[in-house]
Amino acid sequence: MKPSQVIRYSLFVIRYSLFVIRLNFVSSKNKNFVAFAMLFFITNYAMQAQWTTTGTVIHPATLTNNVSIGTNINGANLFVQQTGVATLGVKSTSSSTTLFLERGNPGNSAEISYRSLGTTLWNIGISTSSNFAIRNITNGAEPFRILQANNNVILCRGGGNVGIATDVPRDLLQINHTLYNGGILLNHVADSASKRAKLNSTKMVCKCGA
Repeated sequence: MKPSQVIRYSLFVIRYSLFVIRLNFVSSKNKNFVAFAMLFFITNYAMQAQWTTTGTVIHPATLTNNVSIGTNINGANLFVQQTGVATLGVKSTSSSTTLFLERGNPGNSAEISYRSLGTTLWNIGISTSSNFAIRNITNGAEPFRILQANNNVILCRGGGNVGIATDVPRDLLQINHTLYNGGILLNHVADSASKRAKLNSTKMVCKCGA
């Protein structure tokens, strides 16, 4: 029901009430009806006037108001809270699904924050420089970044090491392996056996022939 309709119905109830009074036909039953009807429509109006419709869009009548589901906490423009596991789903039954974050201008960021007890631990998204990054907010480091200008990938920006098959790398890059012939293979894009180099714990073999 639109606010304009609620107003019309409320005015109708008021007019009807005045009409009944003027006819001195206000029995106990009619008094109860009038009181109930006025309470119903006024309460309905007070609740529904907070929302309005513009075309096919339903939105708060005051656009600066926030919406909370499951709580009266004003946590964000749209805030959902649930006791137990909270789920927010977006589904298409016949086509693709897109969830987008759009920033106001190139000088802003568009990120998803991962929090614990109200404290942001990680951010992932595009920064004010339009680079995609994963940022550790706790220690101010940026372990992963992709530059928008040239697609270059930067690891451990702001400190840290890279470990492969280990979670305690002792240097900028540490690779652990259990196979005797494991190691690092540098291969030519043409995948020619004569244009590859291999480095393991015991030797380095280079083949750079044509």
